[in-house]
Amino acid sequence: MPLSVRFYVLLAGFFSQLLCLGVARFAYTPLLPLMQQQNLLTDASSGYLAAINYLGYMAGALLAASLSNLQLKDRLYRLGLIVAIVSTLGMALTENLYLWSFWRFMAGLSCAGSMLIASGLIMHWLISHQQRAELGVHFAGLGLGIAMSAMYGIGAQC
Repeated sequence: MPLSVRFYVLLAGFFSQLLCLGVARFAYTPLLPLMQQQNLLTDASSGYLAAINYLGYMAGALLAASLSNLQLKDRLYRLGLIVAIVSTLGMALTENLYLWSFWRFMAGLSCAGSMLIASGLIMHWLISHQQRAELGVHFAGLGLGIAMSAMYGIGAQC
């Protein structure tokens, strides 16, 4: 198996983690104080949005755990990438708490897709192609995404 194919598979996982977890999930965290400062959110509504996000993540985790069809997993993984983008944009385009709740739920759903479905697909591909079953590059996207979100959030507060 050429090294480049393995590299592209791991790179796809890296960017799915960066997008779905690093941005769709954690971009909200450093912006929360700014949103509260501008009186868009109270402590209670902030907690409500966090709970809704975790509910989306739990729903996605339960869905991911129930899937066995690789083609369906692949389709849902790809859909999750789109949902991560749309939910992040949706948060920016409204100040309505109910819409934010919907978008945070959808972001949680996409996080589960990236974390669980993508990780499983990549692990399956590596093993089935007699490659070392390591996911370090894949999960490095999560760390970079969190760092980028934090830097953006700090910049937005200045």
